[in-house]
Amino acid sequence: MHDLLEGILPLVISKMILHFIKRKFFTLDQLNNKIKNFKYGYREVVNKPCSIDYKQLINGKINQTAAQMWLLAVNLPIMISSFIDESDSVWHCFTVLLRICRLVFLDSISQFQVYLLQDLIEQFLIEQKENFFQSYKKNDPKSVLKSVIRENGPPFRYWCMRYEAYHNICKRVAHHNCNFVNIAKSVAFHLQTVSCAAILNNEIFRDV
Repeated sequence: MHDLLEGILPLVISKMILHFIKRKFFTLDQLNNKIKNFKYGYREVVNKPCSIDYKQLINGKINQTAAQMWLLAVNLPIMISSFIDESDSVWHCFTVLLRICRLVFLDSISQFQVYLLQDLIEQFLIEQKENFFQSYKKNDPKSVLKSVIRENGPPFRYWCMRYEAYHNICKRVAHHNCNFVNIAKSVAFHLQTVSCAAILNNEIFRDV
């Protein structure tokens, strides 16, 4: 998850947007206006992407959470498809990366899709080097995804997104608790009390 949503995806998107701005397909203001006024789904509004600053594009780091980054990536083709030339090599590089992400985030994956993923990764590495003059080592995480998935199954089942979301709850409890003596005990007691109440009310598997 971190390798894609907080690593290569923000980097490629930032370089791609800069490329499109230089080719005068659209301006940054037009893009931010699209992001702001795009009709996101009911469940997606919570993770609505923030506006993008030009300095972020230069640094190759778009300030979005992992969930915001993924929402931006999957909706970007809809937002800017009317502005761009779809035969553009940089755009094609991004679409290949998007296909890789979709395969990696599947909750179940077939043997054929694993081999397809490997082919797409090899294609992306070539196009990435051609368009952005950036290459990766052979032991780069993206290059070993095939073997990782074959040994452990879809990354969706063991990624850290769920744990980070739970950690966010812990941080909110710690902030409102205002306990400066033994904050770990206070947070643990609160979370265990909530879990106990959920079990007693038969709500423990409500969201499963």
